[in-house]
Amino acid sequence: MNSRSRLASTSLILSLCFAFAPVALGETATSATVLLPAAASAYDESGVSMSDTRMLTQPAISAQHVAFIYAGDLWVSNLDGTGVRRLTTHSGAEARPRFSPDGTTIAFSGRYDGNLDVYRISVQGGEPQRLT
Repeated sequence: MNSRSRLASTSLILSLCFAFAPVALGETATSATVLLPAAASAYDESGVSMSDTRMLTQPAISAQHVAFIYAGDLWVSNLDGTGVRRLTTHSGAEARPRFSPDGTTIAFSGRYDGNLDVYRISVQGGEPQRLT
């Protein structure tokens, strides 16, 4: 990716992060929903179509990554849009991702087992840790 494309991609991500307010669990995701065109025709390991309409919500940005909610799960990608990967697959709802100051972990709200709690997970993935 050339520097002009990287700059345009980063500008788009930054504008998305600052233009849309977070949506709490259970609220309608109207003003915080971003519709992006599909980039590829593939499915991830859990069956989510990567070529389906890309509805991502609640973006959070760090120096190197963007975290967002898509298909009810927490996802992360590099700032240039590469390296997209799903971090959570629990049947409960996740919301409001926020990066730690050093950008290595993401805190988020999760409604697992009927309770709304705060969790954290490494940007690299792994098992979410309940904090509350």
